[in-house]
Amino acid sequence: MLKKIQNASGADGERALEAAVAAAESWAATPARARAEILRRAFDLLQERRDDFATLMTLEMGKPIAEANRPLRRVRRR
Repeated sequence: MLKKIQNASGADGERALEAAVAAAESWAATPARARAEILRRAFDLLQERRDDFATLMTLEMGKPIAEANRPLRRVRRR
């Protein structure tokens, strides 16, 4: 077992959905340049930790590490 987490209820799911809907309006009002910078930073963080994510995918799904790394390396910087 990697980690034990609590089960979510239907009400938890509803609250999460409501929060996402509420956030969508604010996100849509954010200038495109600012959204792009946020997404670029998220991409950079994922790339910095891609070996960690590949290891996690290996542990969770039983994939060989090389196979788990493939989708993380497909994205190229422009």
